[in-house]
This record gives sequence, C-alpha cells and structure tokens, in this order.
Amino acid sequence: MRWIFKYSGKIVALSCLFLVMGSYAQEQSINLEDNITYNSYMDANNIYVQLSTADQPTMFAMLHSGFHVYFDVKGKKKKKVSVQYPLEMEAPQRGQGGNKRGEGNRAEGGGEDPKEPNMLALLEAMPKKANYISLDYEEEFRLDLNKLGIGISFSYNEEAKSLAYELKMPKQNIAKEGTDFSKLSIGVVTPKMERDTENSGSNISFGSGGRGGGFRGGGQGGPPQRDQRPEKVTIDFWFKADLTD
Repeated sequence: MRWIFKYSGKIVALSCLFLVMGSYAQEQSINLEDNITYNSYMDANNIYVQLSTADQPTMFAMLHSGFHVYFDVKGKKKKKVSVQYPLEMEAPQRGQGGNKRGEGNRAEGGGEDPKEPNMLALLEAMPKKANYISLDYEEEFRLDLNKLGIGISFSYNEEAKSLAYELKMPKQNIAKEGTDFSKLSIGVVTPKMERDTENSGSNISFGSGGRGGGFRGGGQGGPPQRDQRPEKVTIDFWFKADLTD
C-alpha cells in the first residue's frame, strides 16, 4: 500500500523531515520508494527536491555511487535534464570513517558494531563537485560557488539515524521561461554501471543491482564477513512533483 501525503507549505525544515522518518521508520512511510522518503515543492524561481532514508545500505548507495535527479516537464521519464551528485566515490577502506562514538553507542544501545561508519565524517569528506546536464550541454560545477544557482546539501540526524538530501534547482535550468511545470516528473536514479566480472568476488560494491536497497548474498553459505557491505544497491524511481506554490 502506498501512502500519499500532500501539503501546501512552501518550506519544510529538514528537522521536520527527520521527525517524520523517526516516527515511521519501522512502519509505513509517506511517499516511500526504494527505502527513500521523498518530497518536492517550488517557489517562484526554483524546484526543491527532498530525500530522506534511515536505511544504511541506501545511504551508502547515495553517498558513494551517487545518483541523478532527473526533471521532465512533460511528465514522462525522459533523462534529458539532470543533476548528479556526488560523482562516484571510492568505497571506504576498512577502518576508514569508523564510529568514533562506538563506546557511547554500545552503552546506550547495547551492542552496536563499533565499526559502524561515522556518517558525519563521511559527509565532511564528500566531494564538492557535481554535474549538470541539459540536452547536449554538460557542466561540472562546484557546490559552494556556481553560476547555475544549483544548491545541494546532505545532512545526518544522529538521533534518528537518517540521512537527508536537498536539491535546489532553478526552473531556468530545467526549461525555458514560460514553460508549464504542472506535469513535471522527477526521477531519482543511481548510475548504471557495467558488471565487472573481475571484481565480482569483492565484498564491497556500491553499484547498480537489485531494487530496494537490500542485501545480496556474500558467498556460498556461512555467515557474512564482519565488515561486509551491501553488494549491490539500486535507486530507481520517478514521481509526479507536488508543485503547489
């Protein structure tokens, strides 16, 4: 069953989004696809896309494989206008981004893995470049200073253990002035990667694969290795934008 939640507010604070995620993380979530809660809204000049997840494999896919946010003003699934961030990063090495709060977590939660990645440290190490594509035009740009007017941010709520993403996309980067945005559809899609048979035995992969952010087996029987990450996670969904002004 899919729950649809609509509202007319112009701006929703990320803290509210975290609160919703914390309340519904173990229940049915609003606007949920591929373990991601999503939302969109607009003002006079920009389209805003908000994503949030409390699923750790999905977090890794978002942070390391990166993903495209596509915009199609005709309401279809044409991949002609997009923003990609982050550009693909290497998977963390063992021990890198470790949980500096391991002792406190074990005391409070009773047994959390001390090698659980430190999400705040991962966010601090995120690259500062993204990629914008519109038809045949492509531009790599910096997040902190760009003439495109595109804004992208990630944040992590330690209490809810949820990752939030927000994109501000100027309408002029999607279509020419005067375009009707009432049918706008938005796609959230991880890059498709060639299957590398040489690396098929690796325990760490943040590429494409089965939907839903789930795990795939890490061997022919026996328990998975302690530091094993989800092998293949794919994010691939589209939704009709709620563009109440």
